[in-house]
Amino acid sequence: MLTLLGLLLVGAALLALAHAAGRRRLAVARGLAAALLLLLGGRVVLAARADWEWALLPWPGYAFVQGFTLYALAAAFFGAAAAALPVRWNRRVVLAVGAAVLAHGLHRHRWLAWPEVHGDARRAGADHHLRQSTHYTCGPVACVAALSHCGVAVDERTMAAACLTRRSGSSLFDLYRGCVEQLRDRPFDVSIRWLTAEQIVAQDQVLVGSNRGGGHALCIAVTAGAVVVHDPLAATARPGSPAFLRDEFRGPAVVVRRRAAGPVPAR
Repeated sequence: MLTLLGLLLVGAALLALAHAAGRRRLAVARGLAAALLLLLGGRVVLAARADWEWALLPWPGYAFVQGFTLYALAAAFFGAAAAALPVRWNRRVVLAVGAAVLAHGLHRHRWLAWPEVHGDARRAGADHHLRQSTHYTCGPVACVAALSHCGVAVDERTMAAACLTRRSGSSLFDLYRGCVEQLRDRPFDVSIRWLTAEQIVAQDQVLVGSNRGGGHALCIAVTAGAVVVHDPLAATARPGSPAFLRDEFRGPAVVVRRRAAGPVPAR
């Protein structure tokens, strides 16, 4: 509840401050509106390139506010745009639109105050594979398979909670957060990267990313160049290949790698 209230206060403050600053001078209002429009465009680009977004904000907690940033920037844009209008009722209408955008963003993030529970208590089998129990928990289940390859046993429900899963699914940043939470204090590095098929098979690692259509999560495990594909919709794991990765594995992915051991201290 406190996080949702904090988002409300931040969004409302951005709208009010942008409008107040713009009302001082028309040039300021126009400059702010242009700058915010550029930021909105940049945010849309980052939505398609989670690896760039992770490079800028490699903070697992960012998953809580990632989706809301678009609404906050939009509210500020409407605040600045309203300030540039000469007619009072026009300003009020545009401010109302900004407030409505902010309210919609808060509605979309109500899960922060009322967390959802999804999935069941099943864990991955000896082959590290698990089949999803709902049509929207493919991401957490792919993470369950990935973590199983790292020696961490976790059930679908726990992983869905760690990945902030909603009925609308999970973002790649949500899955990144879940993996970081479950691998805390373990010798693994978690990142979000865009790797080619050749880079994926070049070293031992586990990846969680999207299929070619972009709407379904897969887990890819690589050991000594051998590729195993965990599709949460399939009953069992199956072997993969660089050709499969080029054709069926799309875009940035959560990458889990065992941390390199440090040098042995001299005695």
